[in-house]
Amino acid sequence: MSHRPFYPAGNEEFAADLRRLHSDCGEPTYSSVIRIIPQLDELFPLKHGRLSLPTSLSRSNISQLLNGARQASAAPLAVLVLCFLRCAAENGSIRTDPATGAPLKWEAILRAWQKRLRRARQQDDVRAASPAPNPSASSDDQSSVMPSMALADPGTKRRSADPVHLEPGELAVLGAHGAYGGVLAEQAKLGDPEAIYQLAVALAFSPEYRSKAVAYLLNAGPSHPAALGLLQESEQSIDPRHARTRAESLAEMAKAYGYEAAMHFFRSWLSRLDLADRPVTVEGDEAH
Repeated sequence: MSHRPFYPAGNEEFAADLRRLHSDCGEPTYSSVIRIIPQLDELFPLKHGRLSLPTSLSRSNISQLLNGARQASAAPLAVLVLCFLRCAAENGSIRTDPATGAPLKWEAILRAWQKRLRRARQQDDVRAASPAPNPSASSDDQSSVMPSMALADPGTKRRSADPVHLEPGELAVLGAHGAYGGVLAEQAKLGDPEAIYQLAVALAFSPEYRSKAVAYLLNAGPSHPAALGLLQESEQSIDPRHARTRAESLAEMAKAYGYEAAMHFFRSWLSRLDLADRPVTVEGDEAH
């Protein structure tokens, strides 16, 4: 199947499609992208207006998106796609509208990328929610963190996240569901992204600590492929129904590999989940 320039190429990995777009647009430099970001609202006007796009994107953010180290959310993706298209217009890689100077069909291209992002997030969720054989998982040491299949990559060294030191209230909530909560807390202090991811899944069930769970997922995200997929589009909130799917997956995996403490821990959280609970936003971002 031939590839339509500037549209998602249909690769299995989302980052591979982004790299193809980067190539289609003449491989613009990060400096060029950053230069254009503040001008996006002016360069790409919409008839009915829109919420303002982010006014900055760091070099490291761009690199992480292109390399697949970080999954995009809707707003940063829009910024990246539009900046690439503007660079393509400047270097002659794409035709422009004589009246506005904007790349032709840019709105259709952006919609195609937004659709591709939704599909990528669904794929991530399916991977994270479907236990698969994990050769690194072992029930020999019940005081260790159960490896999830998302990090089961033999021969690859696990990258660390920033150390997490839980508050007394968080420790109490985790401990109320079993000893495995303490195991996660101890390993989180060492920056173990697996431990941080799993405790964030658990804390997502607690309205009081859900905003902290968001922060922990953002921390673990660059090192744990499943972490950012649990966040909603804005990367500011978690739907507890989504967390339930992850907890069920972890409980099933723990049962399959003999991690009894982990199995009881996640089953305990699941038994108390209020399905009527609604998503909440990070403190300071509540709707008014």
